[in-house]
Amino acid sequence: MAAILEIHRVLSNTTWLFFFFLGVWGLFRAFRREAVDGSYLGALVIAELLFIVQGILGLILGLGEATFDEIHVLYGVF
Repeated sequence: MAAILEIHRVLSNTTWLFFFFLGVWGLFRAFRREAVDGSYLGALVIAELLFIVQGILGLILGLGEATFDEIHVLYGVF
């Protein structure tokens, strides 16, 4: 369970950084008045998959022995 917890923690940082850089990339494209292309959509799909895996790991931890605050569940759901 400790390995899943560590993967969940590291993946959390990876996910929010990835979403942050996607936002910066999207703003950059918007300022240049570029359309959304396949590269950006592909990156969004990867980001969503990261988010889904993060949620599944959190669910596994939540159903297991891990303890966490209720606010953590709120942030995880929304």
